[in-house]
Amino acid sequence: MFDTVHGVVLRLYRSTLSINLQSKEHSMGGGGSYYDRDVASSRDTSSRGFSTVSERSFSATRANVAVLPKNRSLVSTCKTPVVSGFDHTGSMGDLPIIIRDKMPMVAGQLALHRYLIDSMVSIAAIGDVISDTDPIQVCDFAEIRKLDEQMKRICIERNGGGGQPYESYEFLAYFYARRYEMQNAVTPIFLITGDEMFRDSLSAAELTAHFGGEHRAADAFEIFGELKKKFNGNVFHLRRRYDSTSDREIAGLWRRALGEVNVIPLPEDKAVGDMMLGIFALASGARTLDEYVEDMRSRPLNLGGEKFEPQSPRRIEAVRAALEAFASTRKKRAERATVSESPTKSPVVKDMKSKKEKGVSGKDWKL
Repeated sequence: MFDTVHGVVLRLYRSTLSINLQSKEHSMGGGGSYYDRDVASSRDTSSRGFSTVSERSFSATRANVAVLPKNRSLVSTCKTPVVSGFDHTGSMGDLPIIIRDKMPMVAGQLALHRYLIDSMVSIAAIGDVISDTDPIQVCDFAEIRKLDEQMKRICIERNGGGGQPYESYEFLAYFYARRYEMQNAVTPIFLITGDEMFRDSLSAAELTAHFGGEHRAADAFEIFGELKKKFNGNVFHLRRRYDSTSDREIAGLWRRALGEVNVIPLPEDKAVGDMMLGIFALASGARTLDEYVEDMRSRPLNLGGEKFEPQSPRRIEAVRAALEAFASTRKKRAERATVSESPTKSPVVKDMKSKKEKGVSGKDWKL
């Protein structure tokens, strides 16, 4: 009798899971309850490596006014504020769309392994202040699981960039160096994903045009220096190879600005989620490189009865090689801090603390 009842319950449970998952996008290591959207499955992904859902989300021809930086400033109150900016211009190909596809996986792994403690994220997009319509787009800091709402406001420039290898990364650095107030931060992280150079100066006129107010002309290297100091040295460039003879010059410029090991190569576009997670895990001290690689090998391979291929050895080795120089400069934190050890003003932390006290499992925590 027990076996019969148990079998019926199990079949009903599996059936419910199957129905729920069929109505969502999903994939290996997916967001689950950690994100408001699951990773796009292979059947929803085009041959170019991204889902039609993400492609449609970036179909707007102008950015939402809420992400334009003019007369705006930002404030964060969490322990681990993260800025994740990406070049949104034509030379990046489909990488901005792939980044959106990977966000549920990134969110799920961040929650599962607690790479970042008490974190909120500001998504940003970078173009060229000389030629693009909405060159600097800056999202408010948001809970990790709510990032889709922010990303939908971003507009991707699909122009080719005019044949010159420059985008206005220095303007994004200026905004977060001087128009962003960081409160209670312990491990701030700033990550720019891109493939081109920045210009060495920022004109007062362009600064006023895009940020409002009054500004003085600034030197780009000085601005990146301010940014590095503000983020405790945790300013990284995840560098996509530029398809021209300028690639070596581009890499050298970024190394001068950020330091040799903080310029990290992107092995391939589809590895962007693995690389982002690796940078976060190493920068926070949550993992050594060997430990992070083991995390990659052991991600969930069966979600709701649907099986997925494990991460390929080739991808794992490529990610390891790309992170190796950076990892050699980092140490794992001796004692992992817990959210409940010190109060902060972040409403996200209060929510996590109260749920933990009630005995709610980690997968139900609010991120």
